[in-house]
Amino acid sequence: MAPGRRPEKTATIVARRIVEDIHVNNRQPGDHLPPEKDMLERYQVGRGTLREALRFLELQNVLAIRPGPGGGPVVLQPEAGALGVSLLLLLQFDRAPYAMLLEARATLEPVLVEIAAQRATPENIAELEAIVLRSRELVNDPTGFGQSNKEFHEQLATSTQNSVYRYFLSALLEVLDERTVPNAYTPETIEKVLTFNEAILEAFRAKDGTRAAELTRAHLNGYVRDLDERFPDFQSRPINWVGR
Repeated sequence: MAPGRRPEKTATIVARRIVEDIHVNNRQPGDHLPPEKDMLERYQVGRGTLREALRFLELQNVLAIRPGPGGGPVVLQPEAGALGVSLLLLLQFDRAPYAMLLEARATLEPVLVEIAAQRATPENIAELEAIVLRSRELVNDPTGFGQSNKEFHEQLATSTQNSVYRYFLSALLEVLDERTVPNAYTPETIEKVLTFNEAILEAFRAKDGTRAAELTRAHLNGYVRDLDERFPDFQSRPINWVGR
């Protein structure tokens, strides 16, 4: 163990073993884990330690603990939201302002979109088309539109065929959502977003990564300008998980 590092908790070690067993046994989302008595025997720990390990995995969205007969631990598919919460906490304790998140997104997303435009499959493009159509139907529902737009950007990242890019951008979007920027979507901004999304879609169809990156960079710069006009103190505001 490295100097200064705390000893690893037994519950954390058990949690890792449970995850390993999920993969070795090819358990899928919705599958139940073995009964508690079988897990106690397998991992050779007390009930309290096992339950702490299961609670930890539940917090990471690896498991859901269902009560009652036929309940118990059930496998889930972890989502990027858990990474977003961890990022929020790290940045809050670092006293980071939202300007840092905006700068990171403006730097990284154009690069990801350039890669995505070159690698997007017909299925990725079909999903982007479907999201654009849904978004057009949500122009009078800012909350629904915001969720649809988040899905569009997540699908852009998915199109890179690289899970690291996908999860990292999703985590940034989880932090910069409608709970952070209230009333972010006005009729004017919704129209700007739709125009951008449709232009990006055309660039993806042409596999034009350079054009996609240029559009994304211009769009995000415009997004920041709009925020500065409507919420002048937003960029200097400290990131705050509690206030969400």
